Amino acid sequence: MKKTCVPSNYKRKTMAVFALVLIAFLVQLSGVNGCSCVSTDPQTKYCNSEYAVRGKVTKLTYGDGFIGVDAERIYEVEISKVYIGVKKGGTVQIRTAGSGSMCGVGLRLNKEYLINGYFYKGQMRISLCGMMFFSPVDGTNANFPTISDEDCKCKIENILVPVGVQKPKMVCGVGNRVRCSSDSGSPGDLAECKYSSDKDDCDWDC
Repeated sequence: MKKTCVPSNYKRKTMAVFALVLIAFLVQLSGVNGCSCVSTDPQTKYCNSEYAVRGKVTKLTYGDGFIGVDAERIYEVEISKVYIGVKKGGTVQIRTAGSGSMCGVGLRLNKEYLINGYFYKGQMRISLCGMMFFSPVDGTNANFPTISDEDCKCKIENILVPVGVQKPKMVCGVGNRVRCSSDSGSPGDLAECKYSSDKDDCDWDC
């Protein structure tokens, strides 16, 4: 029986086409299962975080899989300030999903960020739903809000408490939030939900 010879170039082209089709399918699949986040106040995100740091992104590598699809991004970050959750500075690895549709966070090389996230199997991780800030640090966002462990007793709810009506205890209503003076130091000149030991309650404060 006579064998049919298939040119090696044909085999390579066929494999290349197959790989492109597979990548397109994975991209489409990741778009269908897109990242969906519940709207959450930044203070709540901070209080739910297991760590918060300020640091400069010095290197980006990728895990297994297709870059831009399912290969997770691994950032090397040189920590300049620790807020919560990390014992000391130095260079750490922070991981995130490979694409925005999978709630991955894109950070730029050689830029400094405020980064808050969680630990998973001992690894520092970040996601679109949990991060407070996505732009590099500048003069207006050089630090996280001045939130203490006591302030994390507070709960921020999307409500408006009318004048003369008693608000729920330990709750700050978004509709009652006030704007502070430009020299207050409050992020975005908006009041923060602070705990008062004198009142044993929470309220907006500049």
